[in-house]
Amino acid sequence: MKTFAHVTDAAKAISGPAVTRAIKEHPEAAMLVVSEIETTLGKIDRAIGVRKALR
Repeated sequence: MKTFAHVTDAAKAISGPAVTRAIKEHPEAAMLVVSEIETTLGKIDRAIGVRKALR
């Protein structure tokens, strides 16, 4: 549950306007961050899938 709490806290800290501003001001850096987030969420999703399969 700690991981979920961390993800929830992070999601609350990210606002649409902040993301839009980041993409406008530093598009390359913003896209790298988005890509990193997608990769991490994919890892979490796979880990959850494995745990569910083991039950």
